[in-house]
Amino acid sequence: MNKEQLKKLIKEELQAVLNEDGHTDVASARRQLALAIEDSKQMLDALANLPGEGSLPSWWMKKVAVSSAYLNGARDYLLTSGEAMNEMEIRSMDAGEQRRKCARLKKSHERAMADAYADPQGYGAIEVKTIERMATKADCEWLREL
Repeated sequence: MNKEQLKKLIKEELQAVLNEDGHTDVASARRQLALAIEDSKQMLDALANLPGEGSLPSWWMKKVAVSSAYLNGARDYLLTSGEAMNEMEIRSMDAGEQRRKCARLKKSHERAMADAYADPQGYGAIEVKTIERMATKADCEWLREL
């Protein structure tokens, strides 16, 4: 067996393992999101028992911020079918649809900016640039005001 054949075999085996474990299918995504919802509800319940002016460890807040950014990015991917919008799609959107998309992007941008401020070398900075590219393609007015 030569090197190329070995690489091909390893790649096929890794793909088979990923598929067997369910990491690439819709059912697995649903299970993971259901777990995220359950975990979020439990944390919200626990936070409800804490005083509003109380403080939480910065490492914990960072985990929540990064998790939120990852979920936000995953949501944006699904909402845009994983593809950047082209000009024809933008032109075909009605004004209300464009306002809603731009509002979602603005909210995502604000969250990502907070993450980037908290950790300039982290995921938030990448997310900010991605959202700004999406907002530019969707011709969002708020981006011009930055």
